[in-house]
Amino acid sequence: MATKDLKGLEEKILNHVHVGKRDECWKWEGAFVQGCATVYHEGKSHYVSRYIYMFANKNFRVKERAVRHSCRNKGCCNPRHLVLGRDLVKATFDPEKLRKKYLAYVDIGSADDCWLWKKGGLNNGYGFIMHNRTSYMAHRLAYYFSHEGFDISSDKLVFHRCKERSCCNPNHLYLKDNIRGENNMQAKLTWKSVQEIRQMYFDEKISKTKIAKKFGVSPAEILYIVRRRLWDWLK
Repeated sequence: MATKDLKGLEEKILNHVHVGKRDECWKWEGAFVQGCATVYHEGKSHYVSRYIYMFANKNFRVKERAVRHSCRNKGCCNPRHLVLGRDLVKATFDPEKLRKKYLAYVDIGSADDCWLWKKGGLNNGYGFIMHNRTSYMAHRLAYYFSHEGFDISSDKLVFHRCKERSCCNPNHLYLKDNIRGENNMQAKLTWKSVQEIRQMYFDEKISKTKIAKKFGVSPAEILYIVRRRLWDWLK
């Protein structure tokens, strides 16, 4: 992962950590997958503990060693409670094996139907799958397998025309560049409206659906804004 991407990931993680006393467990206030603190960044979800250990130990390489909790609390983010686990074998990306695994969990219908994801999903409704110690969003895989040349690790965003987050029908998906702010010719929002959206969501506890209706955008776009995948530069 590039240095600037790691910086963005570090900021995103720290924004969701409730820092306590030196020897206490520091509570994770973000998403969980299978009981583990998880953060979504650049089209992938990542285990928070591994990156917190890396930020505290600059020579640590995320993909080479496992990280475990000495406190046995998988939601703890205190780097003093994190210790190295067993060695990991660096897995190679095998698209054919991943494709077979992905297709086993898609309910494929007609060209116009939503193809719903049958396996587990994140709390926000999007499907995901684990493969070779890496998690992938189901709808991004759907776009990847149907569009030659698409880099699944890129920062380009995949949206649903059907507004069904668990849908994997490539006909219902479209790509949007992660272009910053009002320089994006497709942008309907200004920096002032983005600040208002974040205030409505975090301070006034208004739902993404209601905010999206007010500003004439999709709930998915509101999600990307509050999680800083869009307008990430705006504080």
